[in-house]
Amino acid sequence: MAEKGSHDSNVKKKKVLVFGGTGSGKSSVVNLLLNKEIATTSNSSVGCTFSHTSYESEELGLELFDTVGLGETKSGTVSDNKATDKLMSLVKEFSKDGLNLLVLCTSFGRLNAVTVQNYKFFFEDFCFKKVPCILCVTHSESERNVDKWTEETKAFLEELELEFKDVVCVIAMDRNHVFYDKYQQEITVRREKLIQSIQKDSLDEGWKKNFEDWAKQSLILFEKRTLNLFSGLKDKAKSIVK
Repeated sequence: MAEKGSHDSNVKKKKVLVFGGTGSGKSSVVNLLLNKEIATTSNSSVGCTFSHTSYESEELGLELFDTVGLGETKSGTVSDNKATDKLMSLVKEFSKDGLNLLVLCTSFGRLNAVTVQNYKFFFEDFCFKKVPCILCVTHSESERNVDKWTEETKAFLEELELEFKDVVCVIAMDRNHVFYDKYQQEITVRREKLIQSIQKDSLDEGWKKNFEDWAKQSLILFEKRTLNLFSGLKDKAKSIVK
């Protein structure tokens, strides 16, 4: 039997997709959850759209997918082949064991068009509103009344008809950050709140679709969502299912 607070290694880990725009702090959130600095963090936009790296946590019983969201590349676009290949890799991954939760990261005060675009693609298009989504707000150390701000934000999101299971503010900073010691206690408290939200809101059984159908629909909806930013996706989608 696993000890209290630990995860039975024989139990299948829940898969959590952590995503967001440039500067959203998603890799820092992954490090926060893992309680160690392993995911690469950067203030610049790095990587191809839909690129992802997975990290496992035995403590939490999670597999976290640190994923590059929409609008993150330096040029604002990526080649069709790179974007679609990375998207297909995600579909292939989750069509096996399913996806249990989405965690959309956004920096405090930066709930903008890119954030909404990422939400709409991953929650509505990629997961067909079948996988719960949590909004994780990073860089929130300057907000003194977090609880009040969170409730006001939840009400605002409802007005926008954005379906989040929860809104959690965290302080995700590296241990070598000049202010880490100052916020260490609050970092721990908010980490626990995020963990509790993940455990509460994640699906017990991962949601998934047949690979071919999921791949075809995702590509077509991606093209539609990005207003034909990438050419040729429809032809690629048609070629997946012959």
